Amino acid sequence: MPQFTVQTSHFEGPLDLLLSLIQGRKLYINELSLSEVTDDYLQYISNTEKMPIGETAQFVLVAATLLLIKSRSLLPSLELTQEEEESIEELERRLAQYKLVKQAAKNISNIWGSAPLVLSKGASISNEKFLPGETKLSQVIAAAKTLVEALPTMAFKETANIAPVVSLEEMIENLSKRFVQAARTSFGSLTAGASKEEVVVHFLALLEILKGGSIFASQSGTFGDIMVESDNVGTPRYGD
Repeated sequence: MPQFTVQTSHFEGPLDLLLSLIQGRKLYINELSLSEVTDDYLQYISNTEKMPIGETAQFVLVAATLLLIKSRSLLPSLELTQEEEESIEELERRLAQYKLVKQAAKNISNIWGSAPLVLSKGASISNEKFLPGETKLSQVIAAAKTLVEALPTMAFKETANIAPVVSLEEMIENLSKRFVQAARTSFGSLTAGASKEEVVVHFLALLEILKGGSIFASQSGTFGDIMVESDNVGTPRYGD
């Protein structure tokens, strides 16, 4: 009798990737740890040339939730909707459940084959049989009718207005041009009248430009407005 083996691929999905990043840093599964591994998660999926088509949407969903968590950690004044709060809590809950399942699977793998599977005492084994001769035509017709009635029917879903996509690359380009025209400006003036999503993209774009060293930023105090100035020297400087 051939030995039974369990084979799994190295690449299992977004939750598996996220859990491995958290365990690699020896962090607890909470909002803070999710914020810390966001960059690692985004770097991994950006370097992956080909993803399983069936799981691409899940990777994008997890990445969006991680960006939301990191944005709130960087901008404490950012207010989230109830749906966004629930998305963060749902990701934490799913990740914790996935960790338990992975551990259970590991335990089963360790004991598999080391002991025979034994039924409890008194358990009866029944041999189910299919006897077409005992089935009447009316019963077959009734079963077929029940099956047809259980089939899904076509239904039209309600349409929803989707907010326009704000590209991070376009935002970086727009801000870079604006900094050339204005030597000194504030983050508040840059985001005046912008939506919550646009404020987050503005902030992420500003961080990317700061990395390049063409501008530097300063802040007078906690939760104070961020002042941005052009840096002609060409080396990055950061304010208090």
